[in-house]
Amino acid sequence: MRGGQAFILWAYILFTWYVVTWRIVLPRYDEAPGYAQVYLAIVHILFALVAGSFYKAYSTDPGRVPDNLKLEAEEMLERKKKGVVRSCKLCTGSKPDRTHHCKKCNRCVLKMDHHCPWTLNCIGFRNYRYFVLIIMWASASISFALLTNLGTTYDAWNAPNKQADEYLILTSFVLSCFQLFNVLPLFMFHLWLISKNMTTLEFLEKYQQAIDKPYENPFNVGFVQNWTQVFGPNPLLWFLPVSVNAPGDGVHFGTADPDERSV
Repeated sequence: MRGGQAFILWAYILFTWYVVTWRIVLPRYDEAPGYAQVYLAIVHILFALVAGSFYKAYSTDPGRVPDNLKLEAEEMLERKKKGVVRSCKLCTGSKPDRTHHCKKCNRCVLKMDHHCPWTLNCIGFRNYRYFVLIIMWASASISFALLTNLGTTYDAWNAPNKQADEYLILTSFVLSCFQLFNVLPLFMFHLWLISKNMTTLEFLEKYQQAIDKPYENPFNVGFVQNWTQVFGPNPLLWFLPVSVNAPGDGVHFGTADPDERSV
């Protein structure tokens, strides 16, 4: 079912928000109102960052190949065996470096990373940063909820006569652990990809398939440039789900000198 994974994801997020807010914090509000106010403010800021990142990844076009794009073979690193510019048989147009055709979206996507069932959208040149922010803020939110509610979860587990609240707290804890074990490694993996200026598809198709010698990534131009290509030049906006003026057009990419290329 299209959208099923996105529905499950948001069902978990809203369920956890409900348990933390209405079944853990607010019932104990009178015991420490100052703590509760600060805690709820943090929870809702994290929730807004996840939701904002999700919306931007969902609503932002991942990068469309310009109509009537004309490319010279000398401009591209990825060419056909005869040395000519790649073309897409389905889109019947030129295929720039790092561009792939997504069968689910029925189009070519600039610097395509993957098709994301969470966002119901491809992740590519123009919305990859928002995807990374989703998994970053989701990892932070889940970690915050788990660490700050360990005592409450312990009490719920040891309650002699468990009521609905205790079962909700325990269920939320188990689901959160499961989600963290999925999302946090994914976030760490994408940080590594960014540091190497590599997409998930390039990792699967080139890095892992390199047999005779290690894959030399021509697009790896150093950590700082790799990072700013994704997050933009302004550190104040790096981790916010807002538009940034990231360098590049998704068609042409800077490359490292052949003698300096690494993974």
